[in-house]
Amino acid sequence: MCNNCDYTIHGRHHHFGWDNSFVPAQRVAPGSTIEFQCLDAGGGQLRPDSTAAD
Repeated sequence: MCNNCDYTIHGRHHHFGWDNSFVPAQRVAPGSTIEFQCLDAGGGQLRPDSTAAD
């Protein structure tokens, strides 16, 4: 958690693809500090307790 960040982009604000028609998650001023809480590459489908059968 960033205590000195101006903005936080949470993992729930995600897009699966590149498309400039998507609405921005946040608009920020130049020089702002932003924390990104990113999803893993699997989109959260695999957890530490996942097995090959999953």
